[in-house]
Amino acid sequence: MMSQKRTAIRAGLLASLLLWAAPALSQSAGEVVDGAFAKMHAAETEQDFMQAAQEVVRLGDAAIPDLTRRFVAAQDEAGRIETSYLLATILAQSKFQNKVPELPPELVPTLAKLLHEPADIALEANLANLAGFAPPHPKELAPGLLALLERTQEPNLQATTSAALVYQGEGVVPFVQEALLRSNDDRFSGNLAHILQGSETFPNDVKAKLRSLLGSDDAEARQMASRTLSKAGERDPAMLNAALRDLETAQSEMDLARATIRVEENTDRSQRVADALKTAFETKANRIEERRQIIVALSKSGPPGLQAYLDLVKNAPNVEVFEHLTIAVPSELKNDPRMADLLISALIAAKDEKMVKSATFALAKLPDIAQPAIKAALARDNIEVETMQRLHAVGAVAGWPPLQQ
Repeated sequence: MMSQKRTAIRAGLLASLLLWAAPALSQSAGEVVDGAFAKMHAAETEQDFMQAAQEVVRLGDAAIPDLTRRFVAAQDEAGRIETSYLLATILAQSKFQNKVPELPPELVPTLAKLLHEPADIALEANLANLAGFAPPHPKELAPGLLALLERTQEPNLQATTSAALVYQGEGVVPFVQEALLRSNDDRFSGNLAHILQGSETFPNDVKAKLRSLLGSDDAEARQMASRTLSKAGERDPAMLNAALRDLETAQSEMDLARATIRVEENTDRSQRVADALKTAFETKANRIEERRQIIVALSKSGPPGLQAYLDLVKNAPNVEVFEHLTIAVPSELKNDPRMADLLISALIAAKDEKMVKSATFALAKLPDIAQPAIKAALARDNIEVETMQRLHAVGAVAGWPPLQQ
C-alpha cells in the first residue's frame, strides 16, 4: 500500500490538475469509487496511485455520498487520510465553482468529532482543509477547529486551521471570543486575535484581553493583538510600546517591515519614537525597501522624526545609504533649507564620483531650495574651482538657467 501521507503531500497538485476535469459516468458513482480505492491500495508507484485518485475526483459532487460512507466507517488513520483528502479536494472544486453541494447528514458530525481527537499531522491538516472547503457549519465545527488550533504547534497547520475558522463566517465570532477569554496561551491567543481582525467592535472584556496581549513576550501575539485593535479603530499607548518592542527585537526583514508599520500607525511623534526608528535604520535596515519604510515612519513622527532623518543624511556611512536616504526626500523637507545645506555639504565633501552624482541628482530634484542655496555657496570668497564646477553641474543636470557666481 502506498504511504498514507501521499494524499496530504500531493493535495495541492492533485486539486490543480483535476479542478476542471469532466466526470466519466459509464459506471455508477459507487462502483467508480470502489474500483478506484482498490487501485489506490494496490498501486506500486505514485503515478498509479494518482491516476486512481483522479478517477474519484473526476466524479465531483457525485462521489461525496460514497466518500462520506467510507470516511465515517474508517477505523484507522490511513483510511481517514485518504477519504478526508478526496472529500476536501472535491469540495474545493465546488467552492471555486461557486457551487454549494448537499452534504450527507453524517459528514459534519463525524468531522466535528475527529477534529477534537489528536492525530497524525497529515490527517489533522486534511480535516482542517475539509472544514474550510465544506459549506459553513460554525456551531458544529468551531469547537473542534479551536481545539485543533490550540493543541497544534505546527505553524502551517495553525494557518490552515485559522483559515478554516474564518471560512465559517460571522457565526464563528462568539466561539473565538469565548476561547480568547479563557486562553492562557499567548501563542493561541495571538492566533485568535488574528481571526478576529475583521471585527469592527469588541465587548469590553475581549478588548481588555487583546490589550493585555500587547505586553506579551510572544512577538506574534503582540503584533496580532495590535493589528486587530488598530483595524477596529482602537488606540492605546500600549500599542506603541508593543510596536517599539517589536522594532527593537526584529530579526528578519519581514519582522522589521511589520514593526515599522505598527510604529508609524501608533506614533506619538515623540523623541523616543524618532530615536528608535533611527536606530533601526542604522542597525537593522539593509535594503532600500525597509529603509524607505523607516523614512516614511520618521516623516510621520513630527519634528523629532524629521531631525532624525536629517541626522541620518548627514552621517550616512556610504554612498548606497546616502542614495537610499535622498532618493525620496520627505515632502515635509522639500522646502526646508536644512535639506539643501546638507546636500551641498555632501556634494562639496564627496571623495568619489558616485557620491558626487548622488548628491547632484538629489539637489537637482529640489529646485526651490537648491537654487538659492547654490547661489549663496557660489558667492563665497573662498570657493574652490572644483566646488564651483560641481555646483554649476547641478544646474546643468536639472536644466536650470545658468547660475551666476
